[in-house]
Amino acid sequence: VWWTKNKTSTFMLTPLPGQHLGTDESGGLVEYDLNGQIVQQFGPVGGNDFHEVIRLANGNYVMATQDAQPCDLTSWGLTASESCLNHVIQELQPPATPGGTPTVVWQWDTSQHIPVTETTATWRSVVIGSNHDPFHLNSIEDTGDGLIVSFRHLDAVYKIDKATGNVVWKLGGAPRAESLQLVGD
Repeated sequence: VWWTKNKTSTFMLTPLPGQHLGTDESGGLVEYDLNGQIVQQFGPVGGNDFHEVIRLANGNYVMATQDAQPCDLTSWGLTASESCLNHVIQELQPPATPGGTPTVVWQWDTSQHIPVTETTATWRSVVIGSNHDPFHLNSIEDTGDGLIVSFRHLDAVYKIDKATGNVVWKLGGAPRAESLQLVGD
């Protein structure tokens, strides 16, 4: 059991290297040591929330932001002028000074690489506030040359190549060219 000095509740508690813990507070990362002292804090660039955070071996952080944007859901039987939550994954170099803005080293926009037609029919009725949630990113893992990303509402896991931004493979969910094929199951 762990809590901050003020014994405030935490959301999205994430273990980080160096015996640090990261929490989502007001849409940004607050990184604490085990004594509850703030090590650093910053948020994603251009997004209003983060869902996942990992620290890379180079000291940078990977965060997944979430923000509402216009979307076309005619493939779902809705209109071309809906509002959807989108996730942008960012690799961020921490700010040089406390309270500063981090530097975006790399980013990947889900809506630019995954169409809403890949959203499983079961999840198409999920609305958060006034926004549809076609993707719902759940977790990210670094592979050295890319990222493995799990999306709940796509019922799938994707391998993303950081050099090109392309989807390398997809496991589960709606089939696409990069979908892995089960052999001899």
